[in-house]
Amino acid sequence: MAVRLRLVICWHMHQPSYWNSYDNVSLMPLTFIHAIKDYYDMIRLATARERTRVTFNLVPSLIDQIESLAHPGSDKFLELLSGPVR
Repeated sequence: MAVRLRLVICWHMHQPSYWNSYDNVSLMPLTFIHAIKDYYDMIRLATARERTRVTFNLVPSLIDQIESLAHPGSDKFLELLSGPVR
């Protein structure tokens, strides 16, 4: 006899703010690193099976930091990576 399992998966995504409001830039690359390394994979895994349901809870500071990555000059780490190699 097959047993159906009902499972709720809730990912709470939080990130401390690495934003320096004085210079209006992010000082740490952790939001960028997590975005390219973890967040995409989590969504890919969550949608891999047709009937899987997952809830993502994103805190406002994380959303703000991810959105800021779209603006050139908003992240010191990305700014350093885009410069010439010396």
